[in-house]
Amino acid sequence: NPSILSLFVDSDGDFWFLQERFGLCLYNPRNNRLTLHSEIPALKNVALSDKFLFAPSTLTNNVWIGTDWGTVYEIRKKGESIQRRVAFNLHEVQQNPGSITSMYEDCNKKLWIGTTQGVFCYDINHDSIKTISIQNKEVIGFVTDTENNIWVAIPKQGLYTIENQNLILRHASAMNFTSIAITSDNVIWIGTEEGGVYSYEINSQKWIDYSFQCGNENSRVNKIFVDKYNHVWTMGHQRIGIFNPKNGAKKTYRTGNIGFLLGRLNPNATYTFNNDTFYFGGVNGIISLTSSPNLEQAPQNVLTHISDIKINGESIWNGIAHPTIHTKEHIQISSDIRELQIYFSALDFSANALPRYACKLEGWDDDWILIEEGKNSISYSHLPKGKHTF
Repeated sequence: NPSILSLFVDSDGDFWFLQERFGLCLYNPRNNRLTLHSEIPALKNVALSDKFLFAPSTLTNNVWIGTDWGTVYEIRKKGESIQRRVAFNLHEVQQNPGSITSMYEDCNKKLWIGTTQGVFCYDINHDSIKTISIQNKEVIGFVTDTENNIWVAIPKQGLYTIENQNLILRHASAMNFTSIAITSDNVIWIGTEEGGVYSYEINSQKWIDYSFQCGNENSRVNKIFVDKYNHVWTMGHQRIGIFNPKNGAKKTYRTGNIGFLLGRLNPNATYTFNNDTFYFGGVNGIISLTSSPNLEQAPQNVLTHISDIKINGESIWNGIAHPTIHTKEHIQISSDIRELQIYFSALDFSANALPRYACKLEGWDDDWILIEEGKNSISYSHLPKGKHTF
């Protein structure tokens, strides 16, 4: 199956992508034509079959391509004509610049480059490249706030701003950042290697943990985005989650689910258009998802019911395997049982996504347990004597 490794969509709606074994490809959906980079005169002699990243340009139908060996190309497309120029090579200003991990062009015609070693800045108007900082740490991304300040995320160090061509630490953190995004109301969102999702409010300097609310299951957040409604999108290898921090509403898409065409999502194969349409590439091809105001609706109070209770795999309702005393609100069981399983259901058939439950056994669980989507039970083993409330 084809695997899409990097992705960009230009203003004509043409798809630029790095496909495993084929290198850079250009797909025109209007005439269903796929062109390999070896068929494009301006690109055929360039080694674009290896790892590289795309970054949008502020110029229409221009795109930056950052290669693993430090060279950055500017690609210009005008109609059917494609031109290429070598913008710069990081080795011009640094002996060991590291591999390019992120690129971002701001509104002041500056292209910011993050590598596994530090931060660089390319002045587009003056065609000059300079080193901003060498931290010997991977830079995972850049964002701009409403005051046009550039923010930088560096794993296990924290959040920085760039002022007078210097990195200024704004929030120290030992967390292993993987991705950064910012909402229109100046809230920075961070994803981590451990599956954490956090917000940093620039004005109040408040750091909030939303990991549990997002339901990310402790799996790596490869990318984090925000849409035009300021909903937060998180992407892993097997899932895409959408979360509204204002009311806690969320929705999840998973590889393997009916209608979800990708077998695996690749970290760099993403592109966002106007914070509205999101493109994802991976094993089997490319999909698009569009932001929606549906998560703005007030959450409904849906009652959840206990549908079954099993002791050592046998339902208590049959009254055979293990003697119990049970009423509508209470059950009494022997303390020598090995396993207790509790099944539950919201009995809500109006939802168009798999329901997700969180539960807690007071006196045993320290916190709420988030149940995997599509599952509706939890097991407890060797509970101590006493009264427990589920």
